[in-house]
Amino acid sequence: MTLQQSLGVLRTTAFRGYWIGQTASRFGSGLVPVTTVFAVLDLTGSATSVGLVLAVGTVAEIAALLIGGVWADQFRRRTVMLAADGTRAVSQTVLALLLASGHATMTHLLVLTAVHGAGQGLFRPAAAGIIPDLVHPDQLHQANSLSNISNSAAGIVGPAVAGLLVTHVGFGVVFLADAATFVVSVVCLLLIHPAERPARERRPFFTDLREGWLEITRHNWLWVQMLWDASNLFFVVAPLVVLGPLIAQESLGGAAAWGTVLACLPFGSVVGGLLALRWQPRRPLVAAALILAPGYAAPAAALALGTPLVVVAGAEFLSGLAVTIALTNWTTALQHHVAPDKLSRVSSNDILLSSALLPLGYAAAGPVSGSIGATGTLWVSVAWTLTTAPLVLCVPSIRGLRFVPRDESGPVPVPVTGGQDRSVTDGPPS
Repeated sequence: MTLQQSLGVLRTTAFRGYWIGQTASRFGSGLVPVTTVFAVLDLTGSATSVGLVLAVGTVAEIAALLIGGVWADQFRRRTVMLAADGTRAVSQTVLALLLASGHATMTHLLVLTAVHGAGQGLFRPAAAGIIPDLVHPDQLHQANSLSNISNSAAGIVGPAVAGLLVTHVGFGVVFLADAATFVVSVVCLLLIHPAERPARERRPFFTDLREGWLEITRHNWLWVQMLWDASNLFFVVAPLVVLGPLIAQESLGGAAAWGTVLACLPFGSVVGGLLALRWQPRRPLVAAALILAPGYAAPAAALALGTPLVVVAGAEFLSGLAVTIALTNWTTALQHHVAPDKLSRVSSNDILLSSALLPLGYAAAGPVSGSIGATGTLWVSVAWTLTTAPLVLCVPSIRGLRFVPRDESGPVPVPVTGGQDRSVTDGPPS
């Protein structure tokens, strides 16, 4: 696929507007982590307070994910996204004014960070489901690639800009800038017109929630891939995040060296997004497993072997590249093969599972490394992802799931799971 063909999805007015709005809001969100940490430190001088504020935001986001998944499948996804972005615009504006006026307290930071996190939790499942409402089915892969590219670029630019703004203009201006990006997103969402979904019967919240879980359990490829991805976060990513700085302090040159390693991750993600624009494998989950296993293993192995900084940084770059290609394949597979009216609930459960296991991995990494050493823990990480990938590929529905180019009226074939075949026809996409 040529670059011009890859970018052809931007000629779709609805997606172009959505992408511009989301690129803006993601840039704003990239400003927040650095600014929040230093705002709390400026107010309290306490690392404990920093951890508490970050934890409250994360817990609020996780708590809102399941609600967001149900609402996004019950109501119009654009409406849920507008509500979430509007709420975050207000919360960040209020926080900006409190900080700029010198009236902010720890309670303000906790409450408004929780509101912001809840808005994020409501937004993500709706965003995961709206792209099929905006583009032709054959453009889903390119649309997801562009979304991942803008997200990764925001991860590079946002923290750097936040550091400069905090230093020169203060915390209030940064949070106000973040609020402005949500306003841009709201305007862009108001200007797009996603395809309408067929009306469905309104049911109790917990009935819809249960139906989302049942959709996952009905398909082997779905729950196996979700569990494998989440397990990699627990066994591989979490130990790397916890132990990497310790090894960097001992042998790579300290905080500056580890910062260089971490900076390579989003750069790799941008390159991975660009590659995904040009390459759409017919067997997406096979490609994802073959790319993801070495991508996860490389940084852990480089640290465990005691390689030089440039090798560790290169491994982190390759990890970002691999994860983004695999994520693009996974997202597009969900959009092709999950029933349209269940897509947001499945996505919210996917995010929730990953969000739950990562903190548990953080908590376990320290005690495990205390027993078998940091190097031993990292070798366990390498062994886990490299030995479980072949097991994942033994699942017939993983190997059998394909991207099948089709016209708008054609069926989407789904691998047989649980003794039952089904197909999802393209009507009004959702």
